[in-house]
Amino acid sequence: MKLSSDDLLQRLQSLTADGVVHRWIVAFSVGNDSTVFLHALATSGSSNPVIAVHVKNHLHARSRELEE
Repeated sequence: MKLSSDDLLQRLQSLTADGVVHRWIVAFSVGNDSTVFLHALATSGSSNPVIAVHVKNHLHARSRELEE
């Protein structure tokens, strides 16, 4: 499945209750999936600010060791 930044933005906007978005807040764990998601949203052309909040979820077996 191919998903462009514009497609992502449209899909996210369709999930909001009234289609009005003031800012995007992304939980960012530094993993590949959240990095790709953040990059796609940041390059989507949205006029709304994108805020990344670093989340240490420690789901990866080596996550604590990778922090050092």
